[in-house]
Amino acid sequence: MTCKISARRGLISVLGLFSILLSPAIAQQAQQSPDENASHEDRMSRRERRSNFSIEDMRQRMSAALREQFKVTNDEEWALINERITKVQELRRGTMPIGGFMGRFMGGSPGGESSSSRFRGSMPAGMSNPEADALAAAIRNNATSADLKARLERLREVRKQNEVKLAAAQEDLRAVLDVRQEAIAVLMGLLP
Repeated sequence: MTCKISARRGLISVLGLFSILLSPAIAQQAQQSPDENASHEDRMSRRERRSNFSIEDMRQRMSAALREQFKVTNDEEWALINERITKVQELRRGTMPIGGFMGRFMGGSPGGESSSSRFRGSMPAGMSNPEADALAAAIRNNATSADLKARLERLREVRKQNEVKLAAAQEDLRAVLDVRQEAIAVLMGLLP
């Protein structure tokens, strides 16, 4: 039950973080009127930029938006806060089921690649969960009840360890924030 609640909170916090961080960009884009006289090449160039999506670029934009929200002007102060935010985010991913049941469990493709490995292939390092992947593989391969029970217990153990690490990282983050920043972090789901 705790894992389901923390997974829901994690998902809600990630969605909240995206909406808070992206709302200024969306508002700015809405205010800009499309250039009806733009050439075909200009429109293609915009499409190309959108198709060259990069996780690292997204992280940098989110970091810049978060720094602006936190109103941090000192680079050293931001480096410390950002490092602790990153740690919380990484540990939070370790407590959430990535891809959900269907993302892990669905059968393989004709090439033998499972949908979870296709999904994981597009994920940044550190987002995959080996214990969950092993459990999903055991389910797909009709493993024995004893094997399933052992893998399930290992997954639960790792999630509990990650939750303890997450709580410690959240306290480390809270220690470097002022009250206003802490309130923002709570609304974004970085802190409980």
